[in-house]
Amino acid sequence: MAWAKSALANVADGAVFLADELEVAQGRQNRTWGIRPGQLLITIALKPENLATISPEDLPIRLNQLNMALALGILGPIKEYGVGLKWPNDFVIAQEQDNQKIYKKISGMLVHLVWHEEKPIGIVLGFGMNVNTIFTPEDELFDIATSLLACSQAGTPIDMRTLYKKLLASLDMYYTQWKQLKFTDIYTEWRKNQVYLGRQLTIHQKDGTVLSGTMTQVMPNGDLMIKTDQKIQIIPFYTVEDVKAS
Repeated sequence: MAWAKSALANVADGAVFLADELEVAQGRQNRTWGIRPGQLLITIALKPENLATISPEDLPIRLNQLNMALALGILGPIKEYGVGLKWPNDFVIAQEQDNQKIYKKISGMLVHLVWHEEKPIGIVLGFGMNVNTIFTPEDELFDIATSLLACSQAGTPIDMRTLYKKLLASLDMYYTQWKQLKFTDIYTEWRKNQVYLGRQLTIHQKDGTVLSGTMTQVMPNGDLMIKTDQKIQIIPFYTVEDVKAS
């Protein structure tokens, strides 16, 4: 993502930065994404023409809507494996373990707005995906992470190049929808694929606040609505440190 940001002024809208290997990868809230064999690691630079014309007041919600569109673009080719969206920016699949259903992470994404002289000049999307990665029961991440290979009925390694092409085509389709201002369509589909709707959650926020309650809704601006002790609270899209279902 740092490479993409440094090259942003000289690349076209939709330029792809693909790495076979990385020494380190960033996750949400400056966490480190664990790099393992069998992962797909992609960064894309977006430079929509309408970015400069979006008012400062509208910019946050338009970026949240873009975040939804890009999440759907990533989800499209992997939904057949049973993958759904975990608010705000993770891709998970339900698995039975110790006689209970748990959600394990397949992929995560980051969306960064890039500024120059107090003006937004582009967006950098980065995501990592466990495609043919193997997690054994002895692995420290076994209880929280899995891969497409582990969820595949065929049980054979997935062709990375084919998946890569499908992901780019899907991302392009939803990015085009966003540029065409089809925000209602994007939100409706994004909401439908949220796996934690109706579930009891524990939410850790960046300011240290911890909330527990039922996820009742995701709003058109991307925020979460949670019911705690008969009180409805709104959790903004980018204030969350971690979300866990109980």
